[in-house]
Amino acid sequence: MANEKLLSALISRLASREMTSLVFLTISSSASFVLLGFVSDIDKYWWIPIIGILFPVLGLAFNEVSRLTIHKHDQELIRKIIKEDRETTYKSEEAIQIFEKILELDPQNADALTWKGYALIQSGQSWAAKSPFLSALQIEPNHANATFGLGDMYLDLEDYPTAEEYYRKGLEINPEDALGWSGLGLSLTYRGNESGLIYHDKAIAISPDDPLILAEKGDSYYNLGKLEEAITYYDKALELEPNDVMVLGGKAYIFFEMEQFEKAIKVYDKILELDPNDSWALNEKGRNLFAMEKYEEALPYFEKSLEIDPNNQFAKNNIKLVNQKFSEQREISKEEVNVSLKKVFDLMNKAQISSQNGDDNTARNYLRQATTIVEEEIEPSIMDPQAKADLKRQINLLKEQLGMSTKSSGGCLIATATFGSELSSEVQQLRELRDNHLLQTESGSAFMIGFNELYYSFSPTIADLERENLVFKEIVKLTITPLLTSLSILNYVNLDSEEEVLGYGIGVILLNIGMYFVAPAILFLKLKKMRIK
Repeated sequence: MANEKLLSALISRLASREMTSLVFLTISSSASFVLLGFVSDIDKYWWIPIIGILFPVLGLAFNEVSRLTIHKHDQELIRKIIKEDRETTYKSEEAIQIFEKILELDPQNADALTWKGYALIQSGQSWAAKSPFLSALQIEPNHANATFGLGDMYLDLEDYPTAEEYYRKGLEINPEDALGWSGLGLSLTYRGNESGLIYHDKAIAISPDDPLILAEKGDSYYNLGKLEEAITYYDKALELEPNDVMVLGGKAYIFFEMEQFEKAIKVYDKILELDPNDSWALNEKGRNLFAMEKYEEALPYFEKSLEIDPNNQFAKNNIKLVNQKFSEQREISKEEVNVSLKKVFDLMNKAQISSQNGDDNTARNYLRQATTIVEEEIEPSIMDPQAKADLKRQINLLKEQLGMSTKSSGGCLIATATFGSELSSEVQQLRELRDNHLLQTESGSAFMIGFNELYYSFSPTIADLERENLVFKEIVKLTITPLLTSLSILNYVNLDSEEEVLGYGIGVILLNIGMYFVAPAILFLKLKKMRIK
């Protein structure tokens, strides 16, 4: 909005200047005729007709001078408006219309032609910018900004050698133009030439506090694959202009390439704070969530991006990718459910066989394993809810036949009964140790199979006694607390290999043997000796 007011003010000044020159021309012409009308003695007052003729001549001269160029202040104002306004194209399109109005007043205005060319580049019409730039150079062959404009145009069209040529020509005319040096640097680094960085340093030496100059050096570092250095210069630019959307977007894109998706999302959140309806930022935030495999979170951002800009082909493609991932997940889930169902049915079959053979303890163990698979693998799956309910009903029926509780097995029966809940920290600790460490290795899995056979042969009885007798429950808590403390050690070490599982596992077993058997035995022997004495 500020830029639009500035441009409107500029037009008003130009129109006012045009009107002033025309008024002066009219007054001067009228004055000359008036003077000539009052002259009666031409021989005596010969100089009066000369003055009368000079008035309109001076008026015409003033008119031409006022129309010749846009004042220097106006040039700086326009360049700032057009060159730095990189957030949206519609402002540049409005600027094009304004410069066309200027050219209606003054068709030979090289500056207005030049800035129209810049506005065309900013509005994404680089191919159309060549004509006004060349027209400006026909009027003023040494017009530095028109020459730099051709460099910018060819840079945008990715004709880097030609861009370099025009930047060098422009710098011959005006060696103090920071943007010219910066453009020259970009024309080289886009081709992988690190010498371009030298020219960025020259630009920064001329305009050290120009965020655009700093950001363009960041662009060059990005071109050279030096991502950390690019971020450093983007940050320097953002210190001066924190809300520069293009620089923020460049920084976020680098985070995406570095697979630092959460950092990228934070930057896009900043952009969306400035403009919640930024279609591009919405799409890019969704793309980062997609890369993190958060497909359900990504989809709304793609959809909103497309809603704001129905022609956003990137958002359309990304929505297709998300739906494709959903389809793949459904297929994978279906296969996983089938594998889990096979395990459950195998365990139920083994439980029935064991029960028929009179081995109820083994049958109970199989059913507990089946229940765990149902709760952890099948319950969260896409399987039909009615089918899930039927499966649990079949398992519960077998449990009732064996006199087992039909409640969820969850974790350790004794620890659950002792600490009152499967959600207690002690039970969670045991579950994490089992799932995240022991079951991830062959030796750990083999240990758990043997342990379960033994553990589930007596743990239901102890758990039931705890529920019936609070004193017994406290005794059990006192007894198993040292065991749980020793097991907690395993959560702080690496158990990624078979050797580590065996080594730490044997160590913990020996520690518990020492606590529960060796130490009491030594204490018993000492007390016995003392009693004998």
